Amino acid sequence: TNNGSTATNALSNFYNGSHDFDGSNDTCSFASVPACGSGDWTVEFWVYSEASSSDTVYRRIVSTGTNATSAIQIGHIGSGAASGGYITYTHSDNSNYAVNTSKVLNRWAHIAVVRESGSVNVYTDGIKGTGADGDSGNKTGTTWYVSGYGGDNTSNPGGRFNGKIQDLRVYPGVAKYTSNFVVPATSPDILPDTPSGVSGGS
Repeated sequence: TNNGSTATNALSNFYNGSHDFDGSNDTCSFASVPACGSGDWTVEFWVYSEASSSDTVYRRIVSTGTNATSAIQIGHIGSGAASGGYITYTHSDNSNYAVNTSKVLNRWAHIAVVRESGSVNVYTDGIKGTGADGDSGNKTGTTWYVSGYGGDNTSNPGGRFNGKIQDLRVYPGVAKYTSNFVVPATSPDILPDTPSGVSGGS
C-alpha cells in the first residue's frame, strides 16, 4: 500500500528506478511477509539518504512497529546529529541497538541488517558494524512499513525517511550474511578485459 511515495527513474542504482520519500508524510506498507519471530532474519535494501545537514531526527526506513521489544526498527540518524548520517537498528527510537557508522548521505549504499543466533549486525556496503547480543525477543507483526510507521502520519511526521529506497527484501528465518561481503556494483573495480576479470586457467 503506497501513501504518498513516488516511483521515479530520476535517481537509481539498479533497475532504473527507486521510490522517493519526502521525509514528511510518505510511507509504504506491505503485509505479505511472515513475522521474523525470535530466530534468524535478514532485511536488506539500497538507500540514498537526502537528509539536510541540519537534520538531527531519527528517521525510520523499515519497521514492523514502534514497540521497544517486539518490533524491528531500522533507521537513519540525521547527519546534523553528533556522529550522525548512518544506519541503526533500534529497540526504541532513542536507543541504538546495533549501528554502522559508515555515512550514507547523498550516495547509494547497500544496507543489510542481519540477526544470527541472537546477535544483530548492520552491514553497510558489505562491511559489518557494531553488533548487539541478546536480541532474543519474539519479533511480532507481519505488516512492514517503509519510511515511518502507520501511526506516525500525524503524531510523528518528523520520523519519516527523506530519500530514495529500492530493492527492499525481507528474509524471515535466514541469516543471509554472517561476515563481510562484496556487494554488486554498477561500475565494478574489476573490468572484464583485465587479467582479474578473465575466467578460466589461461
